Amino acid sequence: MDNRLLRFRAAGATVLLGIAMLLGTAVPRALADDIPELDRRERLRVGVAQFGAEELEPRYRDLAATLAEIVLEDLAAVERRALSAAEIEAYREELLAEARRSARETVQRRRVERDRAFFATGTREEQRRREREAAERLEAAKEELRRLEELSAGEIAVASEKPLERTRELLPPLGRDPQRVLEQKNLDLVIGGTLERLEGYLYLQVEGYARGLGSPVFETDFVALPGELYAELERGLDEISGMVLGRDWSTVVVETGDRETRIAIDGRVVGYGAVRERFLEPGSYTVVVEDQAGERRSEELQLEAGELRSLDFTTDEDRRPYTRIETDPDTASLYLQSLWKGTTPLELTLPPEDQLALIRRDGYLDSRAVFGPDSDAQFERTLQPDVEDQAARLRDSRDRFYRAFGYFVLSVPVTLILNGVYENLSSAVPREGAPIEGLSPDERDRIAMQRETAYWATVGAFTVNVGLFVNMAVRLYQYIRTGEEAHYR
Repeated sequence: MDNRLLRFRAAGATVLLGIAMLLGTAVPRALADDIPELDRRERLRVGVAQFGAEELEPRYRDLAATLAEIVLEDLAAVERRALSAAEIEAYREELLAEARRSARETVQRRRVERDRAFFATGTREEQRRREREAAERLEAAKEELRRLEELSAGEIAVASEKPLERTRELLPPLGRDPQRVLEQKNLDLVIGGTLERLEGYLYLQVEGYARGLGSPVFETDFVALPGELYAELERGLDEISGMVLGRDWSTVVVETGDRETRIAIDGRVVGYGAVRERFLEPGSYTVVVEDQAGERRSEELQLEAGELRSLDFTTDEDRRPYTRIETDPDTASLYLQSLWKGTTPLELTLPPEDQLALIRRDGYLDSRAVFGPDSDAQFERTLQPDVEDQAARLRDSRDRFYRAFGYFVLSVPVTLILNGVYENLSSAVPREGAPIEGLSPDERDRIAMQRETAYWATVGAFTVNVGLFVNMAVRLYQYIRTGEEAHYR
């Protein structure tokens, strides 16, 4: 792309190191049997860190996190990584340094064991035997250390390609010390980057750091408008994942026109209908497609590095039209000639001849339809409730109405009683007018307070009555509607 810049900084070092490796293998410093097995790394661990966007607005920080998640998910397609020459050299040096450090510690332990053997108790013969064995172990440890000291990093055999294992979650931003993150998380490769805003554009820089190397092993840039950066990264995922792969690759796109046609490459099923198989090594491949009838078609391929090959196995029969099936309610299972096709709404490839379809959903009667080459492009069906379920719904609706009616009936006496209390207290101390003669001021105030309490309690109870009445009316309406559905279904 015009707005993407890809730089592999280790390219020059790769050439020089490759020449050095060839010279080193031509004149080995030690016999193959004398070189210890140091390569202990069975799988390479790779992680993705959140893209740094601390100085941007919250919406752009959320976008940066989403972009990093996309990269992490896409790495699931990368199963192996080919180490660059610079990575192999750094790994060899790390292995050799670790082996020498371990050998020195072993020599020190053997010296302590030998010294302890001089002071061990026992017969003279046993003491001499222990001293001799301790001295032999010490000499063996020294010999191993001498061999490692004489060994050069270029003589260590390291597999140039290894299986890949990715972390499941995003890591914190790398900051200025990616090597610290690699060591803390025990990773071999980490991908990070930064998101910046430049005069209305967003600038995303993605970098990959390998363990033991100070500079990035790869780097790529994306520049786009805020609303277009997501699509720009989507188009660049092949490139980023390919850089993690570490070698040239090829891509095969297979189209069959039938969503149920199986696609296999060299005997491995890669998908159905249409697939885009990425990161294939250059070489020969056999692509086989097989439809539901068991008919197989195949093609031989010879892929070059970086090649994108498209194969179209579509036939006139595969180009059959589709029909969209919708039901009310949806999520109903559709069976065509006893074969499950999915849940509604769905698109169904029309068969070459009429076939019986069954639409089934729990709680509703089974519905049947016939689909063939002349079927409409849109099919809609309203499912009818099951009789037993309808009876249960009618009982539930009736019970809900009776409960609502009971609550309303029970609430009415409470309101009448509270209103009676209020009227009684109002006769002694009316809200307007003179109170009954003979009452002291304290008694008038007490009765007035009780009167106000009874008044507001009556108002609250009446409000509850209205609410319960409305609820009862709604339940009655639902009860009647359910009964009509049961009668006219």
